[in-house]
Amino acid sequence: MKHLIIIVLISVSTFAAAQSSSRLKTRIVDDNQTLSIQIDGNRNGQPLHYNQTFDVAGMTTLQKDVLKFRAFASQNVAPPLHDMAVSIATLVGVLSLVITVAIVGYQTRYRKRKLMANSE
Repeated sequence: MKHLIIIVLISVSTFAAAQSSSRLKTRIVDDNQTLSIQIDGNRNGQPLHYNQTFDVAGMTTLQKDVLKFRAFASQNVAPPLHDMAVSIATLVGVLSLVITVAIVGYQTRYRKRKLMANSE
């Protein structure tokens, strides 16, 4: 549990550090057939210009979010969080489920040990 919290905090701090040294303007246009991503600005004093269009016909929102994340990651830039709402919600849901299963599993094992100790 402690390790999970540490990983989450490191991830958040990495995104914060990545955005603090960048002055970027991003534009994401999705018409359900194509997804255009433009990134312009300066990162660590170096100019950055990225302009890519992807065919996204038939893709789910989650698949599009993964594509956006990969495009931004390829430029070593954190994606805008407001454009990643579905992915963030999915991650929070999965994380909540894992934590819940871990807690229930721990409580079940604890109760079994306690019952075995009382019966001896």
